Amino acid sequence: MAEQTQTAGKRSAWLAHVKKTMKAHKGKPLSAVLKMAKKTYKKTAKKTARKSRRGGSRLSPAEY
Repeated sequence: MAEQTQTAGKRSAWLAHVKKTMKAHKGKPLSAVLKMAKKTYKKTAKKTARKSRRGGSRLSPAEY
């Protein structure tokens, strides 16, 4: 078995959704199914927060 990479894990939710949409709309061309799936897909929240480039928290003038 091949190892799943982090990007493959993200794609699998989308692919599972596309496959589910394909089963619900048998006989439709792939392009039509992808358009339908795009409208109904809910993205998950990102797992990591971005860090600031300045390397520290910024204080407002009132917090000094």
